[in-house]
Amino acid sequence: MTAGHALLSGNLRVYAEMPEAQMGPLALVMVAGLPRWALVGLLAVGLPLLLRLIVAPLVVDRRSTLLAMLGVLPVLYPWAMMGITGHADDALVFLGAAGVLWRLRQDRDGAVCFSFVIAFAGKPTAILLLPLLFIRSPRLAAAGLALGGALWAPFALADFKGFLVAGAGITTVWSDGLPGLLGYSMGSAYPVWDRPLQLVGGLALCWYVARRRTPAGAVLAAFAFRALLEPTPLPAYSVILVLVALVVDLQRHQSLVLTAAAFLTWWVSHAYLYPHLVAAVRTPLLMLLVVSQLGPRLSRRVAPEKLPAKQANAGHVPLP
Repeated sequence: MTAGHALLSGNLRVYAEMPEAQMGPLALVMVAGLPRWALVGLLAVGLPLLLRLIVAPLVVDRRSTLLAMLGVLPVLYPWAMMGITGHADDALVFLGAAGVLWRLRQDRDGAVCFSFVIAFAGKPTAILLLPLLFIRSPRLAAAGLALGGALWAPFALADFKGFLVAGAGITTVWSDGLPGLLGYSMGSAYPVWDRPLQLVGGLALCWYVARRRTPAGAVLAAFAFRALLEPTPLPAYSVILVLVALVVDLQRHQSLVLTAAAFLTWWVSHAYLYPHLVAAVRTPLLMLLVVSQLGPRLSRRVAPEKLPAKQANAGHVPLP
């Protein structure tokens, strides 16, 4: 809230002066500009919209309806906690990712770009969605990157060095995070390789999985990889995984295994409640979420009229 008020007063050096404000500008404005009850209420209203965007189109028969009803349950608690703890940034990434996935299905490039920019304005980790735009069209990716970059450029230009320092991460290594398991001492700073590997590896995974399987699977793999590398295993890093895993499960019309795994990564991330389960459960489950999307290519023939324009001539698309 302090950083948000500074931003609303016109201070573009907010990230350099308050590096602990690890939220995008739109999220800071929401937190500072809205009363707490309004922010929580807005997030509460956003959940049905979110579910409508990405779940409703996948409910096609009794089995998928039952899976959706059961799968929504583990989404409710993490989403509610985002509102209570003020994580407007993660909520915006959530909504933006849902918009990208939904509009890609509808062949709406302008809306895809808009959704990406909303997510990017909420948190810079939304950059991991960029390969979905690039596969659709390099011009679409360039437009999304240009608009998103324009939102962040004033802060970088105001204090470039301080902006980079804030982007390098402010939390410290916990013994239960992957760097801690690799031998980094408790309380030490972010490993210098962590953020670059999150970025490059996440983008590569998103591109690879989107080309071979589905956009939702690509988002799941990219963000699970990012959560896996975080030195501090906080619950917020797993929230997006729960809902995207539900989408992947509904696409397969089989089970809720991935949804349950994603929810467990969120649950055990409350290290103060389960100090011995974080490393033993969270890390293997995040690895499972990544590896589960690296299997053989999924494709089947569908009617040409159901395909986006660029795919209609190809004859094959990932499972809807």
